[in-house]
Amino acid sequence: MNERARAYPPRLRDWWLGWSWWLKESLFRTYVSDAVPILVGGCGRSGTTLLQVMLDAHPELCCVRESSILQPGKLDTAKLAARIGLPIDQLRALADSSGRHGEFVERVFAAYCASIGKPRWADKSPRNVRRLAAIFRHFPKARFVHLLRDGRDAACSLRTHPRFRRIEGHLVELDTWKPMEDCARRWLEDVSAGLAWRGHPGYFEVRYEDLVSEPEPVLRRMFDFLGLPWTPAVLEYHRRGGASGKDPGFEKPVYASSLGRWRRHMSREDVVVFKRIAGPLLVQLGYAADDSWDCDGSAVHRPGRRGLHPKSPQESAA
Repeated sequence: MNERARAYPPRLRDWWLGWSWWLKESLFRTYVSDAVPILVGGCGRSGTTLLQVMLDAHPELCCVRESSILQPGKLDTAKLAARIGLPIDQLRALADSSGRHGEFVERVFAAYCASIGKPRWADKSPRNVRRLAAIFRHFPKARFVHLLRDGRDAACSLRTHPRFRRIEGHLVELDTWKPMEDCARRWLEDVSAGLAWRGHPGYFEVRYEDLVSEPEPVLRRMFDFLGLPWTPAVLEYHRRGGASGKDPGFEKPVYASSLGRWRRHMSREDVVVFKRIAGPLLVQLGYAADDSWDCDGSAVHRPGRRGLHPKSPQESAA
């Protein structure tokens, strides 16, 4: 970084660095690492966070949650420091001395591993599934785990996510209800982006339904692909103090009660929309035998809304 850029305010300096890295890698040689990172991704609400806490429980692996560090041109050292727990001054020094985005990623995770005392790093961000070309270009030895989930269940979960947001220091319950069209298209596009890499030696699929129904055999196969020894500690993730982060759902063992929720939560109007947008992929992946599937008819259609809306006290108490 030149001296003029060093004098920029922190947020402007992050912006300048992020886009200068992107420009260099577009015009010149890409930074190529010998590291063997593990990247987790897939459509949101498909079990990526469950897998993240399991991976982080492995004694040889530290897995960061939602770092967004692999997203191009979006350097935010303050946010990254809050996510991974490294001092912001250390991250800014690493950014200033890195010539390429890939170099910065490698150096940040090396520092993070050193601070945790584990030899290998992983990053879980659902959007990693959209960045596989860049990931394998920077890290040709990387291992990518693609989480797949029944698109109907994923869409029902996406439409009510996020459920909470911190507003002026308080956790406020949200009345999130996204259009089924948006949720079905998100599932279609994210899953299709991952499936395009089937057959690549660094690509591995895990189905959420298998992970929660038979976790040990699924995880044993996955750790064999990752080159890590099996340990029952990954099934005891819920016993680790602080390992579950901000989501209280991960203070419990694996459970399968959310499988098939779409039958109760989808209205007939939702079914029509989902079939139109993503029905063929659902059949292709074996989640439906054909196009004749239907919900149980108990859900009442509710028009979707774009944006996040705090619930009223009456709604929260209901």
